[in-house]
Amino acid sequence: MGATDLERAPEPTDRTMPVIDLERVSKVYRSGSLQVKAVDDVTLGIRDGEYVAITGPSGSGKSTMMHILGCLDVATDGTYRLAGQDVGTMSEDELAAVRNQRVGFVFQQFNLLPSLPAWRNVELPLVYAGMPRAHRRERAIAALERVGLAGRVDHRPGELSGGQQQRVAVARALVGDPSLILADEPTGNLDTSSTADVLGLFDELHTAGRTVVVITHESDVAARAQRVIRMRDGRIVEDTGAAPGAYPAESAGETVRLAHSVPADAAATPASGLGWFLPRVGLADPAADAASGPAADDPRHPEGPR
Repeated sequence: MGATDLERAPEPTDRTMPVIDLERVSKVYRSGSLQVKAVDDVTLGIRDGEYVAITGPSGSGKSTMMHILGCLDVATDGTYRLAGQDVGTMSEDELAAVRNQRVGFVFQQFNLLPSLPAWRNVELPLVYAGMPRAHRRERAIAALERVGLAGRVDHRPGELSGGQQQRVAVARALVGDPSLILADEPTGNLDTSSTADVLGLFDELHTAGRTVVVITHESDVAARAQRVIRMRDGRIVEDTGAAPGAYPAESAGETVRLAHSVPADAAATPASGLGWFLPRVGLADPAADAASGPAADDPRHPEGPR
């Protein structure tokens, strides 16, 4: 499967603008008198077409960061701009449209419906988006072909290996042609061979120009990325791709180590095209998009912040 198999997104409106732009973002969870700051005053920019790994020990805030980036959760403080638009000003319908149409999610637990064959699992985002039934199967099967599962489209999850189930999950993330792929511990339940296969898919997505952000605690998975961001206690403590001065002392609360392990001439691949977001995302089918909001039965939803 070549890189061109995964090329879909249009050209961006402005390649110099960060896709992801966090300015002093914090997330606080409260339960009675107890409060936990899962993300603590983070400032971060990710360019269009970058392949970024966010890593750190359990409880470092990396999964909460992913939920904020994917509009699955909202920041308590600070500003999050996605392709120039302030996420904090969006309505629930607009957030639902972003999650459903513009961001592809891949989770550790696969989140596949066991009673449905692979193609029906893959088509679910298209159902929520209101796509006509006649087109959904064709798009779902094409997405499965892209991840090497052309011969497994009618197999249920229980008839597939762990690696194949994660490929179905990746196909589901791709079926709507998103420009941003967010993966939370995508190899956590996979053996070595299946891990290599899935990471190969992410390499192809990056080569094709999509922005890929992988949340992981595994150093070998993080090493595949173009840029590695390390978190501890809700803060960024190391960033191998940040420019000098990217983390002001008053924002980071401590000196952030800028390893600069990326070669000086390294650059993002041809941009994935976040022009879809400028101006503010519109709703092609308000009723369908509203229904596709943060519903409990949405199989793409995570189990909750970690």
